[in-house]
Amino acid sequence: MENRPVITQGLVENAEELGRCFNLATNSMEIQIQSNTCGRTHLESHSTEAGDQTRPENLHKCEECSRHFTKQCLLKRHMQRVHTKEKPFHCDHEGCDEQFRLFVELKRHMRVHAKPFQCQECDKQFLRLGLLKKHMVSHSDQTPFQCDHHGCGKQFRRKGELKKHLLTHTDVKPYQCEVCGKQSRLMGDLKKHMLTHTGEKPHRCEECGKQFTQTASLKKHLRSHTGEKPFQCEKCGMQFTQMGSLKVHARTHTDEKPYMCETCGKRCRQLSNLKEHMMTHTGEKPYICQVCGRQVRHMSALKKHIMRNHASKQV
Repeated sequence: MENRPVITQGLVENAEELGRCFNLATNSMEIQIQSNTCGRTHLESHSTEAGDQTRPENLHKCEECSRHFTKQCLLKRHMQRVHTKEKPFHCDHEGCDEQFRLFVELKRHMRVHAKPFQCQECDKQFLRLGLLKKHMVSHSDQTPFQCDHHGCGKQFRRKGELKKHLLTHTDVKPYQCEVCGKQSRLMGDLKKHMLTHTGEKPHRCEECGKQFTQTASLKKHLRSHTGEKPFQCEKCGMQFTQMGSLKVHARTHTDEKPYMCETCGKRCRQLSNLKEHMMTHTGEKPYICQVCGRQVRHMSALKKHIMRNHASKQV
């Protein structure tokens, strides 16, 4: 018999299932199967056994996705893994209860627990080197990204922070709340706002039971129990529980007042101070006394009013 080219793929899947390994040789007219075990060429003996299983009438079809399988057990395993919620592979890492359909998914997940890149400053660990490099910026005094808006000049460590900041100089707020119509500059801000409508507070303090809408808020709150004040002023040594409080305090040393009233030109150290100041121009008095109905501009003024006039009436 003349030599014919050998094709090494074709019955590989069936060969594994049958416990044999076959090579396929073919020309345009006929198929011959060469056994790797005995070296003989068969058109019937091995091929009949393998070929019978691959005939359409002998295949097991998945009714969900129309895939075919040579064995019922393979179809059953396919149904369990793909078309049901069965997740037989469990993560055994302490504190993790993740489950997966496939072993390869579990292996991929395990990388989350193995964080080989560690920060030498704070010992925080990261999954990828790129994430560690981004984190290292937080330990640096470098602020290479500067706002070029007129009169601002604020600097940032990361380009993403600068992009977010630039939105404060525009009136563009593309994300709108479908409940109350409030508009936000960032999708993240809209998502946080939506929690005010749902009342959802999924993050709970284990010390006092107080609940929060955001993880960051819970972390800040926990410092009230531990007394931790990780943010220290380099000028006077004063310590703060939050970075934002330190930034505001630092302006008392530099006399920086980045927020300016467009009506009268007055400058403020904090955005909240500017908003309160703007009410002197608009006449807005958003804080209402529930006892007598008096309206005031500031919450502090409302508290003073209640103490002076209604303290004896409070239960």
